[in-house]
Amino acid sequence: LASKIVAVCNECGRIMRSRGWDGFADFVMEALREIRRKKSQTPAADFVRACGEAFPAFRDRYEVLPASTASDVEESKDTKDEQKDQQDQAWYVSFYKKAQLFAGDVHRRFGPEDPLFHFEDIHSSTVCADNVLPAVLRHFGILETSDELLKCLDARKPLGGKDAAKECALRAGAVTACEMILQWLRENAKAQFVADTMEVEDAKADKKSTENNAMDEEAKVSVGSKVALHGLSRAEFNGIEAIVV
Repeated sequence: LASKIVAVCNECGRIMRSRGWDGFADFVMEALREIRRKKSQTPAADFVRACGEAFPAFRDRYEVLPASTASDVEESKDTKDEQKDQQDQAWYVSFYKKAQLFAGDVHRRFGPEDPLFHFEDIHSSTVCADNVLPAVLRHFGILETSDELLKCLDARKPLGGKDAAKECALRAGAVTACEMILQWLRENAKAQFVADTMEVEDAKADKKSTENNAMDEEAKVSVGSKVALHGLSRAEFNGIEAIVV
């Protein structure tokens, strides 16, 4: 791990030197000023893309070949031109986990102080899927795998190399699953958030004055009715809340 970190640092240093940047901050400022100059409506996405384009360490993506093409590449001895044609059919699945984390850090730390660092579209970032998130989602029965992949996981077989497509599928599945969870929360769980907030306020009110008990109970009934309309039980909500956290 230490040798990989050193290699990445050296690689980034060579890139910064070749681009005339005295440090990583120079890249950040140049990228953000260019994004603002273009009046981009998606500054966070553009910044993540800029990170990936400038530094391979941020270029978290998989090259995917169509199934038939992938098998042909392994088994045949095609000419370079034929191999190039097959390569042209490839497409990329990008996650950019570290770049998204970095964009989020920049937005949270400097965004409130300087509009240059405020990313209006930061909410559109995906979850940062690594090896942990697919494992958690699989544990809760949200992410299901093929029998072939299940055997690899249960055998604790490292994924990579020829099995990189399996790793890619797990991470992509995790991103998709979390997007579905968030969508469900947006559509169904808003009332429960209100209910939880009201219960906290009720507890505070009980300590202050017994006169407000009747009003607090009335508020509970009102909120409870909204929750019932959504068909959402507390047990269901708490289960999803645990997964999201």
